[in-house]
Amino acid sequence: MSNFITNTYSHFEIPNTLKKELAILMKARHMEYSDMPVHDLNYYLKPLNQPEDEEIGIIYILALEQLESQSELVGYARLEYRKESVYNQNNGVLQIFVKEDKRGKGCGTRLLNAIREETPAFLTTITMHAEKDSISSKILEKKLLVEKTSENRHYFSVIRELSFEEILELEKEATKELEKEELEIIYTNSDTFHEIENEYAKLLEVIWNIGTDSSEHESFPVERLRGRMQYFIEEFNIFMHTFFVRKKSDNSLVAITENVLYKSNPKVADEAIIGALDEFNDEQTEHALRLKSLVLLLKETEVTHWESSELKLDESLQISPNDEILGFRIGKIFNIYSIPIKKFLNR
Repeated sequence: MSNFITNTYSHFEIPNTLKKELAILMKARHMEYSDMPVHDLNYYLKPLNQPEDEEIGIIYILALEQLESQSELVGYARLEYRKESVYNQNNGVLQIFVKEDKRGKGCGTRLLNAIREETPAFLTTITMHAEKDSISSKILEKKLLVEKTSENRHYFSVIRELSFEEILELEKEATKELEKEELEIIYTNSDTFHEIENEYAKLLEVIWNIGTDSSEHESFPVERLRGRMQYFIEEFNIFMHTFFVRKKSDNSLVAITENVLYKSNPKVADEAIIGALDEFNDEQTEHALRLKSLVLLLKETEVTHWESSELKLDESLQISPNDEILGFRIGKIFNIYSIPIKKFLNR
């Protein structure tokens, strides 16, 4: 019978003696969940050494197995949330991970029960992800009777398999088509976003709230944009490349794509956001933005794998011809569970 001991820590309370072991577990989780080359260990270790954040709260439950003369960190639960209900955000995001050879012995249940005791009272929902048809998804659905709210399909392109000359020609053609509509593509990044930060924030607020009702509306003031950029840079060494579509008639921004690059992993780029105002939310606009991003990645970076969570499938769940041109394929599929807090707390 395994002897698991759980201890609770806020972000800044994690003992230095456990940080490297925890980072190794986080990397192991990423390796299981990802189709992509994983980051170096410092990507997972660096945030653990940062001081407490003023806005973001993180609770860790660490599970150790007591061996003959020492203990081993074998699993963790991590709950991230906003300390105050700013921007109408009352959701906590929960991860639970147990080393593969320690599963099925009750450690995951111990972690779940422990994190329930620490969950802030003001949260209204808890979000969890689990790979489709995995043991984790079966536990959530059959033992905890939680229903998935949606699926998240992982799409990625191995871009070095593509012909740069062909992509460059397609990008020129797509740009010309936009110009016929009196539209142009402009560029900014983590260093220069402040030059258009007001317009940037306004567009993000609209796109952020597409498909939500008024009670779920999240405001996106300039201060939030600045904080987001600072968080990316300081916590995860992320550099953002952003392309906008702008109307020439009034210089207003109508569409956006953000791609992030990681100093800890020069082989991976992530299309974090792509979206447009209703009038411009069409396949042609998105394709032009993706082509622009792809040219930058091929020409100016070492990126080999480009990922996105934003591709749209047709009725038969196939990738569109435009996205096939960019080399995208379907990788892992995840169930997303949005659990009402009372159900999560088993009350």
